[in-house]
Amino acid sequence: MNFIFGAFPPELGSWLENPPLGWKAHVIGIGGIEAGLSVQTLLQSNSCSRVLFIGTCGSFDLKKYPLGSIVEVREAIAKSLGEATGDSHRPSEEIIQWNQSWSLGGLPLVRAVCPPAMTHSEAASKELASFGEVEHLETASVFAACARHRIPVTACLAVSNGVSPEGHQQWEDHHNQVMQELRSKLSKLLV
Repeated sequence: MNFIFGAFPPELGSWLENPPLGWKAHVIGIGGIEAGLSVQTLLQSNSCSRVLFIGTCGSFDLKKYPLGSIVEVREAIAKSLGEATGDSHRPSEEIIQWNQSWSLGGLPLVRAVCPPAMTHSEAASKELASFGEVEHLETASVFAACARHRIPVTACLAVSNGVSPEGHQQWEDHHNQVMQELRSKLSKLLV
């Protein structure tokens, strides 16, 4: 069995009850800590061949990755604004970066920056943009849990907003539509 994970029910939509053939859908919670713990628990107690994580993300550059773009995460990095500005220190021994271990193919590959909270300021967005193309809260935790269990993982995300002061309102306005489009596109790739 393959697993499809989403942070909360609207991301999985109808897939919660009727996922693509060969897949089982699970809600894993919002935020890196909750998502990572949920994935860890699910993988410990279930047999799984591979994982697909789906959700929305913020684009650091809406000209390059405009609203509605669908991307696949090739690399997820846990990074805080304090680290980006040099105001915080993380022990060098800590693992903060994970790579996808399988791919759907045919989608733009991006690096996802995974801070502990959504970025709302232009200055913070510019700092974090040097580490990736999109911002997403849960991908690093999902990739980390799958790596620990040696389960192949990838993430497909739909751009719902820019990483900016207007980002949360853009997410509110576009989340449902871009998730429907993402699931529609993936339905054709998961057969």
